Amino acid sequence: MKSRVKGIITAVALLAGIVMAGPVMAADGNISDSDKYAWSENAGWFNFKPSDGGVTVNKTHLSGYAWAENIGWVKLGADGDGPYDNTDNTNWGVNMDASRNLSGYGWSESAGWINFNPADSQVTIDANGDFNGLAWSENLGWVKFNNSSPPYKVTANLPAASSSGGGGGCFIATAAFGSYMAPDVMALRHFRDEYLLTNALGAKFVELYYKYSPPVADYIAERETLRAVTRWALTPLIYGVKFPLQTMVILTGIISYLCIDLYRKRMVVRIGVRTR
Repeated sequence: MKSRVKGIITAVALLAGIVMAGPVMAADGNISDSDKYAWSENAGWFNFKPSDGGVTVNKTHLSGYAWAENIGWVKLGADGDGPYDNTDNTNWGVNMDASRNLSGYGWSESAGWINFNPADSQVTIDANGDFNGLAWSENLGWVKFNNSSPPYKVTANLPAASSSGGGGGCFIATAAFGSYMAPDVMALRHFRDEYLLTNALGAKFVELYYKYSPPVADYIAERETLRAVTRWALTPLIYGVKFPLQTMVILTGIISYLCIDLYRKRMVVRIGVRTR
């Protein structure tokens, strides 16, 4: 009996040791196999695609683990899906907005918090997936993600916009037109990149659109009638994006006509009142 109890205790202890030895690593993430290193003067190399872990750049946040040779694992987000609120120790993590600017915190058991949007810098990801900028750790100092000499950088294979939406984020338009390479979808993407993502209000609109439109696009993509209706509804917007000057002239004409028509109706009413 004693030997059996001792065996159970030993098995439980071994299992606890395995579980507590470190984080359980899942997928490899979507960081480049070759461009995967950041550098800290105090902590050495940060490997964003180690053999037993890996960081994933999602549409709105980062997740997974990086490995630093001198401090061990660095976790990019609390358990559970992002984006993260970063209000307490249960919902911290690194977020990414529509312009691929990073913010929030990573965590190391050895070095503490790593801030991806400190006061004097910010980590960003460009259209090619290259990380740029500096993160800050109170215990490690700066962590640099891109350098020319000696050359190193972290590069992500950026996620596709949506399984059915596609189109670099133009989910609904792509669902309606059937391809993210359709000329009308490309016109909308150009408008987004040139006029929306270049200002704070537009970038916030795009971020909210990315968050809420994919389910709508999935629903539209499966119904041909809805696709046709959506194409029809998007026509004025697409025309305005393609031909802004002509659209302005047309709108000015419509507004002028409505104002004149309203003025005439009021005059008729006034004349009618006077003749009574």
